[in-house]
Amino acid sequence: MQSILASLREMSIAHLVDRAKTMGEGQQVTLAGLVTNVDRRVSKKGNPWAIVTIEDMESSIQCMFFGKVYEAAAAELAVDAIVQIRGQVELRDETVSLRATEMQIPTLEAEDERPLVITLPPVALERQRMMQLGQVLANHPGYCEVHLAVLDEKGNAQVLTFGDRFRVKRDTSLFAEIKILFGPSCLPAA
Repeated sequence: MQSILASLREMSIAHLVDRAKTMGEGQQVTLAGLVTNVDRRVSKKGNPWAIVTIEDMESSIQCMFFGKVYEAAAAELAVDAIVQIRGQVELRDETVSLRATEMQIPTLEAEDERPLVITLPPVALERQRMMQLGQVLANHPGYCEVHLAVLDEKGNAQVLTFGDRFRVKRDTSLFAEIKILFGPSCLPAA
């Protein structure tokens, strides 16, 4: 669950709460989490709105939904839904909240979650190419682990696993970029 949420957000809720004072009022940020409470209300003018609490694995935050944003999201606002919310950071009396500008229910099914295995000889592990590989992987965020199989001259492989920061979405554009960097034989099982 943590890696899924990480791929859907710009930062964790705890990170936002810690940084909110230095970010500035109204800065846009994308968060993801599990809806734990939906408090639907009506303003004095009769307009519906809601306070929605979302949690990730570290913290929680209240997100305010008003006007057209509320109307667009109202039907999907439900406890236990996984959501991706973009909004403006608000800081009032030491309390950080988010004024939602957009909400999505991410599709979590039908993804190919097999690890991506990149097979390379030791000579291909030069620093510049590894930096380029890191950038390629960062440009394709997703749920799949990345494994690097380093082959010795006898064909034996030592397999290294990249951390959660480098999880990817398996797709042809990712495969093409990796093959451009290391040649077509680097992805035998893709």
